[in-house]
Amino acid sequence: MNPKLPPTPRAQERKELLAGGFKDKHTAMGSVLLAVGVGIAIEGCANTYMRTGKLFPGPHLYAGGWCGKGNLGGGGARAAGSLLTGPLFKAVACVSQAQGC
Repeated sequence: MNPKLPPTPRAQERKELLAGGFKDKHTAMGSVLLAVGVGIAIEGCANTYMRTGKLFPGPHLYAGGWCGKGNLGGGGARAAGSLLTGPLFKAVACVSQAQGC
């Protein structure tokens, strides 16, 4: 930025955003999300092993009975859950980056 020119509103906005420390908050939120995800994955393996005595018991572990054999309710619930996770992560990204999406 040229010191002879007055600062533009965009440059002033950038300074305010940098002062807010949003990068550090975003990194911290991402680290927590990663830690929780890894913890849940490990807990899921431990839970499966404790219940069944093996890590890979078969294709109908949890939702297989609900989603298979023409049951539209189970399949629809699974599809709805998949569709809702996309906007959820977009909302978290918008909030953590203060973009006002």
